[in-house]
Amino acid sequence: MMKYKAHVKTQIEGNKRFMGPGPYELLKYLKDENTVKDAAKKMNLSYSKAWKMINLIEKELGEKILDRKSGGSDGGESSLNKIGIELLEKYELYEKKIEKYANDVFEEIFKDFN
Repeated sequence: MMKYKAHVKTQIEGNKRFMGPGPYELLKYLKDENTVKDAAKKMNLSYSKAWKMINLIEKELGEKILDRKSGGSDGGESSLNKIGIELLEKYELYEKKIEKYANDVFEEIFKDFN
């Protein structure tokens, strides 16, 4: 018999949806890569789309989430600042708690379902 479980897609919105699985993944890669270009590449995401996501997050929060160092011949860097790291950590916690709650409720409701 197949074991079922709940799957919930968590998102955060203000005036617009700005945080969900895609932006979360981008921030995780940014934490490791320190360049938007490299983080976008790991996601198979265009550089411009990655910046649109970052700009939307910053607009909705009213805060910058990156410390930016302009490029040049060596290229630039963009690392998550304190706000960006806090957003990433809080979203991870939020997602884990929602997933646990959803699975607890699912188990309660569907425990005898086959």
